[in-house]
Amino acid sequence: MGSNREKEIEILAALAKAGVSASDPQSFCEQALAELLPLLGADAAAVYLLGERGFSLFAQRGLSQAFAEKARENPPDHPVLGRVLRERRP
Repeated sequence: MGSNREKEIEILAALAKAGVSASDPQSFCEQALAELLPLLGADAAAVYLLGERGFSLFAQRGLSQAFAEKARENPPDHPVLGRVLRERRP
């Protein structure tokens, strides 16, 4: 198993690869998720944007269509997303 430093380098390389091929912020997020999920051993992930009315789903990978539709808009006090924002960690 690789060191934490090797994993960090892999993640940075994946983000750089996504950045090179993306034409806009949403494409970057979608490409980044596609590159990062296997490195992190995750099946699904999402990127939310925080606006005045709460969290809006911006990009996702691996979520079912039904879940993505239900999770598209969330209030600012959403139990999970709000905790992530407050604690500044996943």
